[in-house]
Amino acid sequence: MERSSSQSLLTNLLLICCVVSVAHAAFSPTCNNFGSTRVKVNNSLLTCKAIIKSQCRLVDQRTNKKVFQVCQLQCPQQSKCVTGGQLTMWTTSPTTVQGSSCEYASSTAISGGATPWLINYVNPGMYCAVSDDLYESGVTCGSCYRVSYSGSGGSDPGKAGSAVIQVVDSGAGGSKHFDCYLTAHQAISGANTGVFPVAYAKVNCKRSPLAAVVLDGNNAYYTKVLFAGGVTGVKAARITIGTVTTQMYKVSGATWAASLTGATNKAVSFQLTFSDGTMGSISGCFGSNTWPVATGTQCVMPV
Repeated sequence: MERSSSQSLLTNLLLICCVVSVAHAAFSPTCNNFGSTRVKVNNSLLTCKAIIKSQCRLVDQRTNKKVFQVCQLQCPQQSKCVTGGQLTMWTTSPTTVQGSSCEYASSTAISGGATPWLINYVNPGMYCAVSDDLYESGVTCGSCYRVSYSGSGGSDPGKAGSAVIQVVDSGAGGSKHFDCYLTAHQAISGANTGVFPVAYAKVNCKRSPLAAVVLDGNNAYYTKVLFAGGVTGVKAARITIGTVTTQMYKVSGATWAASLTGATNKAVSFQLTFSDGTMGSISGCFGSNTWPVATGTQCVMPV
């Protein structure tokens, strides 16, 4: 094929980002999260800058066939994209998460019936325990990370992959460590066991309804509540009963507690500050004449 025809073919190729990206960030050449873009051709060679390794593939638009693998991608937001992480496989049992420190799937948390906060990540198995530096004393409970493996390195045979996972537990050990349920581990590494080097970036979770679940109920002087849902973890919480607002304190994981005045038969609401600094509320809870409520009672705000 002559050079002019070769260049014409290459200009019709798309760069498909297969592994590492952060939503809405730009690469050089420009490439949005798992999107595609035409690439510039210099002397029939594609140019890509690289900070972290990531596989790309070139696809002929006309035939949709892979031509060859090339290129290393630039981490789109260097301050948020972290290399040097470690991926391991936590468990193959879907019930292990019930004992996790964030308590999203504990027997008390799920006793009230519907559990919309489990739908996006826990039910499909896309969750992990993390090391203490990532767990942040539970502030990261319910937060999400995109974790990516370049296809290079690791203790076992694997292949490049990337997935968004949700943090549900602590105790992974070490630092920058994601100890993931089998499904998540396979999505990232292509393997069902092993230790793999990964890059990661914190991202918003797919939104689910904000929920407050009373874990210690029928007490007008004390309550313990699990907060779940939204797009990230909770770093501060308040409860308002009637007209009195009380600052809550972290118990552990995603659970918060407060000592109360003993007021009964009042409307209840919660005001939350999330780990990214944004704020939200869960209001109109439990009816106006039912407080205190039983253990397991839920208040869920629609998306």
